[in-house]
Amino acid sequence: MSRRAKIFLPLLALALALAAGGAYWFYFHDKGLPGQSISGVSIAGKNQSEVAALIRKHAQNASLEVTGQGVKSRSFTGKELGASVSAEESAKKVFAHRSFWDYFLIPVSGSTEDLVVDYAYPALIEAAAGLTKDYKEAVEPELVVAAGTLTIQEGKEGRGIAPTKLSEGFTKVLREGNSQKINLSAGVVKPLNTASDLQTYLASAKKFAQVAIKVAAADKTFEAAETDKLGWVTSPSKLGKAPKRATADAAKVQKWLRSKEKEAAKVPQDGCRNVTEDGKVTQVVKKKVDGTKANNVPALSQQIAAALSTTKPFSGSFDMVSAPAKWQDKVIAPGAEKLPYQASKGEKWFDINLTDYTIAAYQGADKVIGPYLMVPGSPQHPTPQGTYKVYIKRPIQTMVGYNDDGSLAYRAPNVPWILYWHYSYAIHGAYWQHQFGPGVGFGGSHGCVQLPPEKAKEMFDFGELDTVVRVHK
Repeated sequence: MSRRAKIFLPLLALALALAAGGAYWFYFHDKGLPGQSISGVSIAGKNQSEVAALIRKHAQNASLEVTGQGVKSRSFTGKELGASVSAEESAKKVFAHRSFWDYFLIPVSGSTEDLVVDYAYPALIEAAAGLTKDYKEAVEPELVVAAGTLTIQEGKEGRGIAPTKLSEGFTKVLREGNSQKINLSAGVVKPLNTASDLQTYLASAKKFAQVAIKVAAADKTFEAAETDKLGWVTSPSKLGKAPKRATADAAKVQKWLRSKEKEAAKVPQDGCRNVTEDGKVTQVVKKKVDGTKANNVPALSQQIAAALSTTKPFSGSFDMVSAPAKWQDKVIAPGAEKLPYQASKGEKWFDINLTDYTIAAYQGADKVIGPYLMVPGSPQHPTPQGTYKVYIKRPIQTMVGYNDDGSLAYRAPNVPWILYWHYSYAIHGAYWQHQFGPGVGFGGSHGCVQLPPEKAKEMFDFGELDTVVRVHK
C-alpha cells in the first residue's frame, strides 16, 4: 500500500464515521433513541407529539390487579386510583437534558422512562377501603386554629391496605407497561405525614396571619382576621405528602367571601301576582324588588388563595350586579277577580264584610256557607281589616281580655268553636248574644267576629289551619 493510501484511507474512514454520526444525530435529535422505551413500548424514531399520544393511550388502558389473603381481588384503572398522567410533560422529559453520550449508551444499555404522574390521595384511600372488610382509615395530622394560633393535631394509625401500595403498583404499571398483579396483605396503615413532617408546612402557614386581605363593596370594606386566614390553609390530608410551602384552599376562602357578600348584597324580594287561567294579571299582591349580588366570588377566591400562598397582600372588590327578583304567579279561579279575595280553584277562605255585618265561606269563587249575620268589633275595639290566616283552632276555651291599663275587660267561659286568625282576634260562637247583624250585639265585640254557636260550628268545621281570612268593608 502506498504512503498516500495509508494517509487517505483513515481520513476517509473518519469522514464517513462523522458523516454517519451526523446523520444519526440529525435524525434522532428530536426523536426517541433506539433502546429507549416508555411503558414497555419502543419509542425509537417517534417525535415528542407521537410519544405523548402513546403515553395517553397507555395511561387510558393501564390497570392494576390486586389480590392477596383477606383481600378482595379486583382491578383498578388509573381514574379509580386518582392517577393523573401528564402526557405532554412526560414526553417533554424524554427529550430534555439529553447528553452527547446518551446517543451511544442508550442504544447499548437501553432506557425505560418514568412518566409524570400525580395521585389524588382521597381516591387512593377510597380504593384501599374497598379491599378489606375491617379497613380503618389512617387519620392524617391536621392544622387547627386554637386560641388564635395554628397548631398540629396528631394523626392516628389505621388498618388495612396502605393507599401508597396502590400508587406504587400503578406507577410500576405505567413504567413497565401491560397490566400488573400485586399481592398485598392487610396491616397497620400509617398516616402519610407525621407531626414532624408538617413543621415546615406549619411555619409557612403561620405567615398567612400577617398577610393583609381586603375586599371592598360599595361603602363597606371587609378585612380578613388572622384566624380567618389561618383557617384557610389547605389541609395536608388533601395534599398527600405535605409540601414545604403552605397553600391556601380557595374553597375555604370562598366560604368567607360568601358570608361577606351577604352583608354587602341586597336579597331580591320576589313579587306576587294573581293571574287568570289565560295569564292575564288581575292583581299585584306584592311588588317585586330586585336585589344585588357579587358575580366574581369564585375569581376573588382564587386570587386571594394565590396571594396568601405567596404571602403577598391582596386588595380587591366585589363586582356587584343586579340580582333580579321573580314573580310568583297564582292562578285564580274563574270569577275570583270580582271578589274581595282572589282565591285559586278549591282554595278555602272566609269573607268577613264589616259593612253588612256578614261572614261567608268560599272555595275558590264558589260560596259554600253563608252569608251569616255576625257581631264585629265595636267602634272602640274595631275588627282589624286585612288578609290573615287561621293559625289556631280550639273547640272550646275560656276567653279572657284585658284593658290597656291591665284591668280585666272580660272573661267568657266555655266559648265554643274558636278560629284564631290574628293575635287574639277570632271567629267564635257567642252563646250570650241573641241578635246578630247591624245595630245589635251590645255595641259590638272586643274585635272578634261573633256568631250563633251552630253557625260558628259550621265555620269551624270548614276552616283549617292556614285558611285565609279576608276582612274588609
